[in-house]
Amino acid sequence: KMLLITNLLLTILTVFTPLDVHNPQSDCASCFVSDAAQVLSPETVNELNNHCYKLKQEVGVEYAIVVVDSIDRDDETAFAEELFNYWGIGNSNNNSGVLLLYVTSMRAVRFQTGAGIEGLLPDAYFKGLLEEKMFPLMREDKNDEAFLLAMTDIEECLTSEEARQELFVEHVHERGFWWNVLIVYVALAFLALAVLAIWFYCR
Repeated sequence: KMLLITNLLLTILTVFTPLDVHNPQSDCASCFVSDAAQVLSPETVNELNNHCYKLKQEVGVEYAIVVVDSIDRDDETAFAEELFNYWGIGNSNNNSGVLLLYVTSMRAVRFQTGAGIEGLLPDAYFKGLLEEKMFPLMREDKNDEAFLLAMTDIEECLTSEEARQELFVEHVHERGFWWNVLIVYVALAFLALAVLAIWFYCR
């Protein structure tokens, strides 16, 4: 009987593939929360969007939050990684993105990060955040509080002076690369003009 009820619930729930998840960035530049399961209040979604937008503006880190009923596999880690790459979360040059995935039917929460901020937010950090802060609240169905607490905690880590310096260095390296490319193009343009000038003069 229990198996029958479980199968019935899974039939009712929407099963998502990474391609099915709605990308909130297609709605607006300040939208970062995709809550298909509707476990977060509209007020919390707005507050999370504001924090995510501020984080992106201040330190260039893109933080996406996804809540779905069910996924097309048993491995939420693989799903989060595929979704992270499919959306291209974070800057493509320094890979500074964070994805928070919550699958309600599995009661599974997964954080996925880009390689550019793994040093600032290692797996041990997320393990402590989940076990000590998020899960106790979620067990009491306080999802709004749990997600806001995680947002605040991550925001504090990424906007610390140490994190700002590391992210700034990465940004400078990225900017330096494109600056060098621009210099090469300008130099080639001047060289082409010089060759043309010499050609006209000697003609």
